[in-house]
Amino acid sequence: MGDVTQLMTAQTPTPETLRQLRKCLPELHFDPARDQRACDCPGFDEYLNFYEIDFATALPGTFHAMGRVLAGGYKIACHYWLPAGERPAKGTVMILHGYFDHVGLFDHLIHYLLERGYAVVAFDLPGHGLSNGERASIESFDHYVEVLDAVSSKTRSNLPEPLSAIGQSTGGAILLKRILEEGGQEFDKVTLLAPLVEPTLWWLNRLVYALTKRLKTVIPRKFLSNSSDAEFLDFLAARDPLQSRFVPILWIGAMKEWVRQCRSAAPSDYPVTILQGNRDTTLSWRINLRILRRRFPRGNIQIIPGARHHMANEMPELRQLIFDQMGF
Repeated sequence: MGDVTQLMTAQTPTPETLRQLRKCLPELHFDPARDQRACDCPGFDEYLNFYEIDFATALPGTFHAMGRVLAGGYKIACHYWLPAGERPAKGTVMILHGYFDHVGLFDHLIHYLLERGYAVVAFDLPGHGLSNGERASIESFDHYVEVLDAVSSKTRSNLPEPLSAIGQSTGGAILLKRILEEGGQEFDKVTLLAPLVEPTLWWLNRLVYALTKRLKTVIPRKFLSNSSDAEFLDFLAARDPLQSRFVPILWIGAMKEWVRQCRSAAPSDYPVTILQGNRDTTLSWRINLRILRRRFPRGNIQIIPGARHHMANEMPELRQLIFDQMGF
């Protein structure tokens, strides 16, 4: 997050405040003339201020809208920002967050893109943030792709072209799945930050799934050291009210199927950019890069020395290096 000192003094939204905000979100039209109603929702300002994503104030002249998009049977909480300035936006960049994450954790990346003249679209995946659905769960990654397609369709029809995408971890897996199965022709550029294929100790994950899928529905979540920014890690574990404390067994099964699909997919000639930290202990990143080099022979794969898994929230020096390598 941006200024952790400010976050420590900002009022934490209560579960009831977030529930009311989720319930109140209006339909999002991707039309600035129509998309102002969310400002009247209870908890709207509190939510934006707490996560430091009120860029209409931080970057004067920036337009922001928030609402819900019906996609894949879910009510998806979605934002878009239009950059300040008289010049037209360079294009629109969609941000897809990782597992357990939500839009509120991507303030640094959104700010970076807006300052460079891009419009930004970001949404909470099903079961995450302010979107509905069973918390942190999904039956199949196909449902994530359905949501991506629905939001990208509305984005292409209404916001500045060309359309590009950035995916962190599970968000990267969603974009990989979309490109491998259906191509990525609608995207001018796709950049993946530590995309999820195999997690660390994948054999153990498969064993846990096999032993527990008939006995349990969830297992306790362990908060990992997935960033070099200690204050960010503390925020996730102790202060973020939108963090899930459990891993649904159903999600592990969906991930298992995604790993199988990725390993068996036919190669794609899409020139995807993949940034991977060499201190990532969340993923079996060396194995993953071998898989992805075969799947994407024209891909641009770069190792970021010292970076861990949550690349969008690394310590400032590393984060700047990562962002500068994305190509935006």
